[in-house]
Amino acid sequence: MNRKDRSSDTQDNVFPVRNDVDCVPDEPPGSQKPQTVEETGPRVVQSNEILQGASEVLILHDGQTYRLRRTKNGKLILNK
Repeated sequence: MNRKDRSSDTQDNVFPVRNDVDCVPDEPPGSQKPQTVEETGPRVVQSNEILQGASEVLILHDGQTYRLRRTKNGKLILNK
């Protein structure tokens, strides 16, 4: 194969650049897009994340106030 033949092979393997698409860097290995609840089941939240050191929090839901309380025995109680 001579030099001229190689350059034409290289030109055939070049893809056009699209300027209408944003370039996004590859994600690091192991990182994946979040899956939907249907794919993974309900989201799991640690009670410490909700209570943040308090023994109780108020939760607003559909215009109603609920109280989530941690008992002395470490159990959780949800009251309306």
